[in-house]
Amino acid sequence: MVLSLIYGLHKNANSALLVSVLVIMGCESENAQLEPALSAAINGSQDVNQPVTAKTSEPASNNTLSATEADTLSNTDPTNRNNLDIERFIKITTQWEFSSGPKLLYKYPDGATISYSVNGIPTAADLQQTTLVFEELSALTQLTFIKVNNADESHMDIYFEPVDRFPSLLSNYVPGNYGFFTTLTRGTTIIGATILVNTQSSETARHHLIREEVTQSLGLFYDLPDDSTSIFYSEWNLAQQYNDSDKDIIASLYTSGLTAGMSAVQIRQFFD
Repeated sequence: MVLSLIYGLHKNANSALLVSVLVIMGCESENAQLEPALSAAINGSQDVNQPVTAKTSEPASNNTLSATEADTLSNTDPTNRNNLDIERFIKITTQWEFSSGPKLLYKYPDGATISYSVNGIPTAADLQQTTLVFEELSALTQLTFIKVNNADESHMDIYFEPVDRFPSLLSNYVPGNYGFFTTLTRGTTIIGATILVNTQSSETARHHLIREEVTQSLGLFYDLPDDSTSIFYSEWNLAQQYNDSDKDIIASLYTSGLTAGMSAVQIRQFFD
């Protein structure tokens, strides 16, 4: 089975670099436990090995969206071209830094249920931030995110570890980066991800890394230097929330009918 791994690196405070590389590799398959929405989009019932570490249970969190906040996010209109910068959207969704990979759109299946695990040594505040980010993303994308404690059942694994542990978690980790993600695809359909967050960074930096790495692993791989308040800013920043442009871009990626594998030309036609 041939699989694609898209590697995304988060720049550190001393570097303005963010790299994403498309790598094709062969992997051994094993029996999958995918949610129905993902299974329907992926040919066959094969899954891939996921890293396994001790799982951290998540306590109840008070840091959740109110009904008003959730309604505001879910009412974002991704088909309104007055809100969406189409060319910016195309760059963020179809390009990678320093890569010769195909400039196509990658995403999870619309309406997918994605299970995630939390590993390592997150603080209570880290767990609350992780829950909040997934709630915001669910409201924007109509994806469903469910936390599980069993690595065999998770599509997305998040590791809170010291940066010197990163190489042992992902062999393709590039030293000097405080956050890192890999996205696993079959064709142009995303089927999983691994995300690393450095526990030695400040709490503010960790919470930014959680938001950026999780968000970008959904198919938003590219950063731009045009908006210092954006989660997709290519320089170092500590954005703690999505700005309006970020919300439009995230919601637009998971607009029904916008399909994985689309080219820039097809995306423009879709939103025309």
